[in-house]
Amino acid sequence: MTFTGTVEIVEQDAAAHRAVMSVKSRRPAARGTPNADVVFALTDGGGTIHTNAQITGKAASMGEGVVRRRAGRADHGLQPASSAEL
Repeated sequence: MTFTGTVEIVEQDAAAHRAVMSVKSRRPAARGTPNADVVFALTDGGGTIHTNAQITGKAASMGEGVVRRRAGRADHGLQPASSAEL
């Protein structure tokens, strides 16, 4: 599945090395949307990415396991390279 959309940085705290992004997307020629709020937090030992997703339409009907696997793969491309980028 391919989705198009926007990503907006809605919160940024350089001192805490933390950012919150709002993702709004849709799948062309299909009903339903996957939207999410994504929180990135970096620490000396690595960091975390927390995603709160709202999924409707065909993507939601695939089941939680499939959605989690696909979302996990997508997170790999979203990881910041360093805390300096936050």
